[in-house]
Amino acid sequence: MQRRLLVSVHDVTPRHFERLRAIAATLERHGLGGRYSALVVPNFWHEWPLADHPEFLAWLRQEIDAGVEPLLHGYFHRDEAEHPSPWTRLRGRALTAREGEFLGLGHEAARARIVAGGRLLTELLGAAPTGFVAPAWLYGAATRDVLAELGYAIAEDHWRVWSPRGGQVLARGPVIAYASRTRLRAAASLAWSRAATIALARQPIVRLAIHPTTSTSSRWRGARSGARRPHPRSGGDPLPRARLVTRTGARRGHDRGSATATLRSRAQERGSTAGSREALAPSRCALLAPRRRA
Repeated sequence: MQRRLLVSVHDVTPRHFERLRAIAATLERHGLGGRYSALVVPNFWHEWPLADHPEFLAWLRQEIDAGVEPLLHGYFHRDEAEHPSPWTRLRGRALTAREGEFLGLGHEAARARIVAGGRLLTELLGAAPTGFVAPAWLYGAATRDVLAELGYAIAEDHWRVWSPRGGQVLARGPVIAYASRTRLRAAASLAWSRAATIALARQPIVRLAIHPTTSTSSRWRGARSGARRPHPRSGGDPLPRARLVTRTGARRGHDRGSATATLRSRAQERGSTAGSREALAPSRCALLAPRRRA
């Protein structure tokens, strides 16, 4: 079965510059250099505006030139909205440390931030964002409507990738992510990641999200090392053993999606040629295109 790996690095902001460089180096060592999505925050917590950090922007432009695909990841990454609904307040507090910026925004506020963020990234990075991922994967109804109005082709939440522009679901399945802010969050995310290694073993698309604060956690490093050992019932090598074969050429504009990897078994990799690798390497934008018949 042909499988694809969607790797995203969240919270791409000057605040985490050193951690982000370390993450990029780790991905490079594992054959994923230039093959991930960078979820960029224009002004993290109102304290880290991109324009004030030219060295960071130069590094990020280099990553994009190497194939990294930029996605807009909120604007401030801070939830400052009023939540009249108890359910919405609970989601905003239980699922994130008050960072679900777009969960409670109204239509005008959501549109203003998404438009401004898209323009800023295009101006500073020389590349339009290929999609939008709300901080903490939390969307209010107004934000979903705005993304459709603006014609965004790619968006993601905890459980799926979809096209706001066309309305179709592009991929289903939970995202694998780790938390490290508290012991409780860390324990819950580690338990989930271990279960997901088994549950997602036969899924055609596997999604992995890396957060800078988590990448330096000893708990995360331990989980990453442990995940390399195949589980006897996993049906094959777990996710970190999967190897990116290649990627397609970069395409600018909203039709480009997040970075995609085609996964194959080690035996298949040993026997593959350069030509066959190219034929087996759709980018994530291929999720938007009709599938070709063999």
